[in-house]
Amino acid sequence: MPSPLDVADLPFLREALAEVLLLAAAGGLLSAWIVLRRLAFFSHAVGSATFPGLVVADASGFSPLLAGLAVALGYAGGVERAGRAGREPSEATALLLVAALAGGVVLASDVFQSGAAVDRLLFGTLLGLEPADLALSAATVALVAVASLTLGRAWSAIA
Repeated sequence: MPSPLDVADLPFLREALAEVLLLAAAGGLLSAWIVLRRLAFFSHAVGSATFPGLVVADASGFSPLLAGLAVALGYAGGVERAGRAGREPSEATALLLVAALAGGVVLASDVFQSGAAVDRLLFGTLLGLEPADLALSAATVALVAVASLTLGRAWSAIA
C-alpha cells in the first residue's frame, strides 16, 4: 500500500509544497497588518483586479508578473483617486474591481479567446511552478520579514 509520504518523491509536488509554505509565511506576517489597517477587502480586490493584465500577458507572451504589477499599481492609484473624489474607499474598491473583472472577461472571451486558461489566470496553479517562482516567493518572504523586524510596532500601529 502506498504511503501518503510517497508524494514527496514527485518533484512538482515538492515545489508546490515549498510554494505553499512560502506563501503561508508571507501571509502570516502580513495578515495582522492588513486586518488592523482594515485593508482586507482592498488586498483581496487588488489581486483579483490584475485579471485583465494577466489575460493580455498570457495572449501576448509578456511577463505575467510585470503585467500584474502594472495593473495592481494602476488599480491602487484608481482607488486612491476615487477616494479623493469623495467616494468611500470600499465603494471605490468595489466599483473598480467590478470594472477590472468585467474588462478581463471581455478580453478573455472576445478579444483573446483564452478558453481553458481563464481558471489558471484567475486562480493560478501550483503544478507548473518554475524555480523563479519559488525564488520570488522566498524574496517576498524575506522582504516582509525584514520589514516586520525593522518596523516593529510601527508596522502594526493603527493610524
